[in-house]
Amino acid sequence: MLEQLTIFDAAPEVIFQEHDKVKLILLEEAADSELHNYRKYYCSHLINRVGEIQTITQNYSGTTNYTVLIAGEQIICEEKELQWIA
Repeated sequence: MLEQLTIFDAAPEVIFQEHDKVKLILLEEAADSELHNYRKYYCSHLINRVGEIQTITQNYSGTTNYTVLIAGEQIICEEKELQWIA
């Protein structure tokens, strides 16, 4: 017997993979003001710099987090603040 799946049964799609090259971008304040201000004041030296994804994890709420190595620093990022570099 086949079961019908719902949107809650599907695993979240991961866009990036480990060892992908990505650039950290500064989100618009209107999109996520807390993340925007945190990155602006504490990680400004890493904005628009290219790094490499080290690990991919999911937190308790199902959000995918990426540990990215940029300029010798490991930072945890959300998918929306990363841009893939070919």
